[in-house]
Amino acid sequence: MTKIVKNEFRKFFKGKIFIFEFLLIIGLCLLGVTAYKDMVDITVNELPKSQTYSEALKDTLRSMDGAEFSKLFLTDFIYKSFFSFFLIFIVITAVNVFSDDRESGNMKFTILTGVERNTVILGKLIFMVCSIFMTVIFNLVLSLVVGTIFFGAPASMDTVLEVVGMTLLAVVPAFAITVFIALLSQIKISSKIIMAVGIVFTFIMGVLDTLTGTSRFSPIGSLSVFSDNVPAINHQLLTGCAVSAVYVAVGIAAMILISSRYEYYE
Repeated sequence: MTKIVKNEFRKFFKGKIFIFEFLLIIGLCLLGVTAYKDMVDITVNELPKSQTYSEALKDTLRSMDGAEFSKLFLTDFIYKSFFSFFLIFIVITAVNVFSDDRESGNMKFTILTGVERNTVILGKLIFMVCSIFMTVIFNLVLSLVVGTIFFGAPASMDTVLEVVGMTLLAVVPAFAITVFIALLSQIKISSKIIMAVGIVFTFIMGVLDTLTGTSRFSPIGSLSVFSDNVPAINHQLLTGCAVSAVYVAVGIAAMILISSRYEYYE
């Protein structure tokens, strides 16, 4: 299994998708600095536009520091309402890992060398967890560093720990969409179709989760809970992550069952 994970990382770093993803995060972070600096000035000077901000947001802006910036930046990439680039990159990576490998014959070759199918699947899933973790940690470290440079050092370690907690919790719904793509890849259809379905699914669910009550039972609903609120670890976020965890467990069980009965790699 270790060899499978290492091989996936080699392919991942040879590709260009992670470069685009990290450059996008850097670009959004720098844009966030400009946007939040303006919002701080508007709030501190009590300009008319500040009346459109919630009291929680205004309190955060008045006490803006590196940790508070990192907290707000969570809603610019990871906990993004409507259309999430974070999830789009996960869909693209998952399709490359599962569906493209099936079409190219890499999976079949791996199994013919004596590796069990479930080992292949679990190895690829472990890689996806690691790649998601790597992305959210990069987002966390970058936003804390940039926030500290432009807004000052964090005044409270509690806020830093809360941001770390919210960042790590995002791995659960992100992994849920990975399992969804992996399940779709069990079907012998084009990887382009699977990618299109995955992107459309994340967009539709993102809109519904933001505008309606579907976030309570959506596999990615917890990523839309801060559409109108300042990010915080609360009951809604924890419940959403618990729902995502259920989808993950059921999805993995279904994949193992299907792969043991369906000659999908052959």
